[in-house]
Amino acid sequence: MSNRWNVLALLFLARLSSPVHFMSLPPIAPELLTDLGIGHAELGWLLGLSSLPGVFLALPGGWLGQRLGDKPVVMASLALIAFGSLLVAASPSFGVAVVGRLLGGIGIVVLHVQVGRMVLDWFSPRETATAMAVTLSSWPLGIGLALALLGAVGEASSWRVAVGITAVVPLAALLVISLAYRPVPRPGAASRERHWTLSRAELGLIGSAGSAWMTWNAGFIVLVSFAPLLLVEQGSSLVAAGIVMSVPLWLSPIAIPLGGYLIDRTGRADLLIGTAIVGSAVVVALLPLGWVPALALVVLLGIVRGPCAGGINALPGEVLQPHNRSLGMGLYQTVYYAGMTLVPPLAGHLQGATGSAAAVIWFSAALTAAALLPLWTFRWIQRARRPDVAREAKQPG
Repeated sequence: MSNRWNVLALLFLARLSSPVHFMSLPPIAPELLTDLGIGHAELGWLLGLSSLPGVFLALPGGWLGQRLGDKPVVMASLALIAFGSLLVAASPSFGVAVVGRLLGGIGIVVLHVQVGRMVLDWFSPRETATAMAVTLSSWPLGIGLALALLGAVGEASSWRVAVGITAVVPLAALLVISLAYRPVPRPGAASRERHWTLSRAELGLIGSAGSAWMTWNAGFIVLVSFAPLLLVEQGSSLVAAGIVMSVPLWLSPIAIPLGGYLIDRTGRADLLIGTAIVGSAVVVALLPLGWVPALALVVLLGIVRGPCAGGINALPGEVLQPHNRSLGMGLYQTVYYAGMTLVPPLAGHLQGATGSAAAVIWFSAALTAAALLPLWTFRWIQRARRPDVAREAKQPG
């Protein structure tokens, strides 16, 4: 498989396995709690274990990809996700389920690092935002599919069958990759000697890009986690509040690729990303005020958010070279996972301290707007670095 758009479809399928695995438990939670004899606190741990490994393993995962190549590492990651799902489905106890979710989480982290690196390998800079956006749109789609289908499967059979069939997605991707994928031609052995090479400026640039991606996503996670409480306070039922807050997820598979395409088509990445950040922050800040119907605001939010996913994730492509892409993407994901581990508990403490969901939603708006700061830092470092790069290029030998 050498056509880059066919490769993108394959990467989309591979990445779709992540949200399906991640969201496999909430739709069948009541049956799982009863069968394993656990409570909601333990369920929370099972959910969090799919993300926790990213803090520690994203960087080593990038190193593995650089050393062993993208194909074997992606195949191993998909195998871990599938095995983790099957282990949870067969688990006789909470401890075994923990192991299954942890293995699946390790697979997800390493897979995300490699998919990001592979997009940069296969696509030119003028296509990167679109390609990144397409792969990232698999996340909300997978969450939506899991929420829509697995509960019905669990009711028709059992929660174990519902969790077990989620292994079909990574296994299908694993089969197709093993048969059809051919890695992009890599640089020779000389470049392999430099697989740990990231300059100080590159560290700052990738750290800034990762911080922007983390802050942007943390704001959204806080919003969808606590906005239902706000809508209930405003008079909605819990079911209606959940439906309203799912709207941005259903719009994302369209809005995210369209936003990436607009960035690549116009070349105005900073303008489109900045407008999306400011617009999203304003929309979120309006939600607690009740001046505009919540449904109208979340529809607008789902549309306005579009350019950020592909645009921000394309930034490492402006910095990294083939010899250090895996390492750079590992660092990028490490920053993302570290922040995503810390911020949601802060929102929970804020809710407890203030007793107000509105305060948490305004915190979400502030986080969303704060993504502008690391983006500005990225451009500032980039501008400061260009004269040094030019001087190095002029040096003989």
